[in-house]
Amino acid sequence: MLYAFTNNSRNANGTVNWGAKTAIGQGWGAVSNDAVYFADLNGDGRDDLVSKESGVLYAFTN
Repeated sequence: MLYAFTNNSRNANGTVNWGAKTAIGQGWGAVSNDAVYFADLNGDGRDDLVSKESGVLYAFTN
């Protein structure tokens, strides 16, 4: 399953306020569990983080 976490804002000390996870895809069994990737997933020109843990692929948008 692929989950997306939206970047809702940053607080006064610069910490990102991530939104709730949203399932957006599945079928990632062939990807290594220790894989971490950076890519622009939403076309905003900033790299986002993608990682896989125990068969679940997570995307964290920047």
